[in-house]
Amino acid sequence: SGVRFLGSNDYADTCFNPYNLPANDIHFSVLNLVNAANANAAPDVGCRNQFITSQFELYLRDNTANVSSFTAYQYTNSQIDVASVTNSKAFYVATKENSNTGHLLLFTNSVNPTYSSKDETMTDNSKPNLNIYVGALNNNGTPAFASSSNRSFGFMSFGRGLTSGESVNLYKAVKQLQTDLNRNLDAFI
Repeated sequence: SGVRFLGSNDYADTCFNPYNLPANDIHFSVLNLVNAANANAAPDVGCRNQFITSQFELYLRDNTANVSSFTAYQYTNSQIDVASVTNSKAFYVATKENSNTGHLLLFTNSVNPTYSSKDETMTDNSKPNLNIYVGALNNNGTPAFASSSNRSFGFMSFGRGLTSGESVNLYKAVKQLQTDLNRNLDAFI
């Protein structure tokens, strides 16, 4: 049923550092298996330096505003929000596909995203030089925990940026893999 993070003090270091990518395009995808809001002010996945001038992070769903958000690399000019997210159980694709354009897509039961947002003015390219944590934010080497709620992830990927079409293809491939393995299918309903 995926990897489960049980709130405070439970996280994983992916050992993936976005700084090591050769360009400024980057993505990560997450199959979130639990519908729960984020109770604290820290992302569910990501990293940021101590001055918040360089970050790469994903909030699955904020507790108060029902907003999912993706930041790459500076929140003042490189953050994408998706509003009115009522169910965080979905397949997320967060990507900065080139030096200016990014998107956040949440898929459930269709190749058409249930929630989506695109930004063509993501001008900051200051990549963080920290490993990405899952289940917590790597806040300059110290884990900052997103929630006391359980988090469970059935799939995750990191790498170069994806176009919208490539994001749809990744969703279809992950959904087919989960179908073939007969697991985590309720995230796609």
